[in-house]
Amino acid sequence: MLRIPEKIYNEIITHAREGLPFEVCGILGGIAGRISTVNRISNADAGAEHFTMDPEQQVDVMEKLESRGFELIAFYHSHPKGPDNPSAEDIRLAFYPEVLSVIVSLADPAKPIVKSFRIANGQVEPVAIQILPA
Repeated sequence: MLRIPEKIYNEIITHAREGLPFEVCGILGGIAGRISTVNRISNADAGAEHFTMDPEQQVDVMEKLESRGFELIAFYHSHPKGPDNPSAEDIRLAFYPEVLSVIVSLADPAKPIVKSFRIANGQVEPVAIQILPA
């Protein structure tokens, strides 16, 4: 189970909405499946159907998480018009099977859907999200 404080959950959704019409992306860090930090990463593709995390920012955030004693728990990105599940590209590019993938679907921007998945060896497994009080 992925445990996300409500404030961070809302920040992920805000980031996705602010990025419209493009995909946004970021890194969620914490300890033992509980998110403690959200880190926005620039989408180097600046596209509505693709994202590539800026490599320098990604490495910087990963190093900072480690230096603070946090784990890299999840990557997140948005699907501005798309489904709330991983695309074929998301599955193909899931290079960190131990890291969850969180997807924010804004198919209806007024009612965003946030889901989490473990993607390993081309297999997708949903992971429940628990929203913790602020």
